[in-house]
Amino acid sequence: MEEIERSPKMMIAAFKALWPQTFVDQKLPPLKIGISKDILDSGLPKDRPFTALEIQKGLQHYCNLPKYKKGLRKEGRIRIDLDGQPAG
Repeated sequence: MEEIERSPKMMIAAFKALWPQTFVDQKLPPLKIGISKDILDSGLPKDRPFTALEIQKGLQHYCNLPKYKKGLRKEGRIRIDLDGQPAG
C-alpha cells in the first residue's frame, strides 16, 4: 500500500498533539535551532512514522506563520525545546 505524504498543516496538528507545551496557538514562542532533529530523535509513536521531509515542511509552515514571525521580532523571547523549556 502506498503511503500518502502528510501536509504541513497535518504535521502541525500532530506536533500540537505530541508537544502541546511547545506548539501552541497563541504567542508562538521561537523554537530551538535544530528542533527538527529533536523531533526525529524523540522516539515518535509507531502510529506516527513521520519522514524527515514531512517534519521539515511542517516546521517551515509553522515558522512562516505571521504569529510566529511577529513573536521573533520581540526582544527577550527565548527559544524553547520540545518540552517547552528554554533552549538558547
